[in-house]
Amino acid sequence: MNFKQFKIVNVILAIIGVAAFLYFQESIRTQDKEPFKQGTSEYAGYHYAQENKLAGADQCKNAKDNAVKAFNAEFLAGCKRFFDQ
Repeated sequence: MNFKQFKIVNVILAIIGVAAFLYFQESIRTQDKEPFKQGTSEYAGYHYAQENKLAGADQCKNAKDNAVKAFNAEFLAGCKRFFDQ
């Protein structure tokens, strides 16, 4: 392998390394955005709003009508927190 080929390989490896670093930094940043601990009622309410693409906090009360098992005050607070961001 001559010097020119070695240089090209090093540049490609550097680009791959930077891309991997940025990808993992972004994945860590999105994990830190979770406002509630997984498995709690607040977490369930937050993700209920996210997964059902609710238009506003006033629709959080509809979860009670949809027979969501974990519906309580904490669930409602988590659902409303989704819209506070």
